[in-house]
Amino acid sequence: MSIDAAYDWAVDTFMDPPECAGLEELPDTYFWKNILYNLNNDRLYEKLGLLPVRGILFSGDSGNGRHTLANALVTDIWKREGITDPEKVVYTRLRAEDFTAELSEKAAQERIDALFQAASHCLEAGETEFAFLVFDQIEQYAHTQILQNRIRDGLEEMEQEAFFLICITEKEEDISAELKSALLCCRCNSPGERARKEFLEENLSWEVPDWEYPDRDLYRQVSIEFSGISFEEIAERTEGFSYQNMQDFVFFLKMELVQKNLDAFTQAMTVIHLSKELVEAHLEAVRPAAKASAGNVIVQNAVSARGTQAEREKGNRMKELSEKSVDDLTVEEQVEILRTV
Repeated sequence: MSIDAAYDWAVDTFMDPPECAGLEELPDTYFWKNILYNLNNDRLYEKLGLLPVRGILFSGDSGNGRHTLANALVTDIWKREGITDPEKVVYTRLRAEDFTAELSEKAAQERIDALFQAASHCLEAGETEFAFLVFDQIEQYAHTQILQNRIRDGLEEMEQEAFFLICITEKEEDISAELKSALLCCRCNSPGERARKEFLEENLSWEVPDWEYPDRDLYRQVSIEFSGISFEEIAERTEGFSYQNMQDFVFFLKMELVQKNLDAFTQAMTVIHLSKELVEAHLEAVRPAAKASAGNVIVQNAVSARGTQAEREKGNRMKELSEKSVDDLTVEEQVEILRTV
């Protein structure tokens, strides 16, 4: 790949930045949100005698908020810079598919150099007011160690202050010490037992409109509690769950109310009880150790090879649904899953 071709490729990757929830809007379960909120507070860093952070490494297992934090941080930075037009922001997010083994080592390095050069040129020309480079799945890049050093060099050589670098990985041990030394490392780990218990307590209690008085702006608190099993026991039995797994579990419990206890929302009930058996069924449905990939809705429906045609069709349908993420499921598909668990 020629240098000109690499530069054209880099420019083609630029897109509008994500417009999503800022750090302050994230739940408290995101441990890093308050720390990251002050990243572009130059006055605070000056008072502390510290150099402002210009890059972040988000590491940890899938489903623990790395991408959510990265997107929220990007949104916070460019909006707090007073930028109102997203087109004044250079943003790109590179993945493993952008640096495959088909690329030679030289061509891959040219791509990295071109990304920094293109961002720098946009800032110099006044075409943009801030630039972000996001390297996702960085441990999966071909020639990754060489490219990591190239990324570190690019950050050090970037003269413009209106620039921020984000790297995202599931395997921090595969990131070079040189690159890590140039970045603030934010480890997004799976929640411990106490954090899982607190997550359940916070997310299984929420407000709903008081439908007895539809003409008034009134709300009441609704809570899910359990019969025959405690929050502590559930927290213990969700060992190994990521935050995404916990969200999926809570989602299924709330969907159970939609399916079986809809009348509770039209009554003056404030506490709704679910049985231990139902909770255990949903625990298994979301358990990360199942065969479906992490973050997917996991539904195991063992069907004997000698089962009926209907059973086989049902099993195939559940396999099809299990390969979708929660966000991609329609309401009808969600209810369909609940009826099989």
